[in-house]
Amino acid sequence: MWPPASESRNATRNEAIPRTGHSEKRHRVMDPPNGSTIDRRRAHMTTSHAATQATVPATLSVMSDPDNIRLFVAIELPDDVRDALATTIDHLRAIDSAQILRFVRPAGIHITLKFFGATAADRVPAIEGALAAVRLHAAFDLATDAVGSFGGARNLRVVWLGVDDDTNALAAIASLVEDALLPLGFARETRPFAAHLTLARVRDDAPPDDRALMHAALRQIAQPPPVAFHIDQISLMQSTLGRGGATYTQLATCSLSAGDDG
Repeated sequence: MWPPASESRNATRNEAIPRTGHSEKRHRVMDPPNGSTIDRRRAHMTTSHAATQATVPATLSVMSDPDNIRLFVAIELPDDVRDALATTIDHLRAIDSAQILRFVRPAGIHITLKFFGATAADRVPAIEGALAAVRLHAAFDLATDAVGSFGGARNLRVVWLGVDDDTNALAAIASLVEDALLPLGFARETRPFAAHLTLARVRDDAPPDDRALMHAALRQIAQPPPVAFHIDQISLMQSTLGRGGATYTQLATCSLSAGDDG
């Protein structure tokens, strides 16, 4: 149970700037280039709409579009954090009387560090090699924070859960990722980095009055208790869009160093 609203933090954050989350399948990681510290191991395929098990060869031919794929770099979440997100989403469902929210499956939620969009599949090995530079960053700790939103009262667009990062390690590692990929021709993100965990998006046809009511309800909601978690790797992910939702494939991971601070 969450604490009553009177005991929660008054922390709905409506004006932050975002950047842009798993039933499992199995997928073999493509071999990174020589000298890369990307982990050479099996990686799991995360999907928001399936729970089938399969083993597939490590070739780009298994991807839905072998010439042009959607890639991003992310931090994946441990199971206890996903469980906490599921509980928070249940509470949001209970206050969504107008049913204007489209909820994200907790299994698909992650912290995005860099989104590439459509990328030539034959660039994956070079991207993996470049991301090996991130190993210089030390592992670090985070915690979930308060529920917030983007868009203001009558233009509410997104409901999210914040991330408590006292040491600014996430911004630092996101900057390392940007630096590593710049020589490959990937432009730096110009918006300030602000990590969040997307819980729901407002339906496009939601009336302004309903958006305003939900915005007001979010300001009164009892905040969930924080959940601490440890980050010791980042992942190169592929996103494949389908009628049942997006499927996320972990292509490779890069372990962070064993230090205490970022």
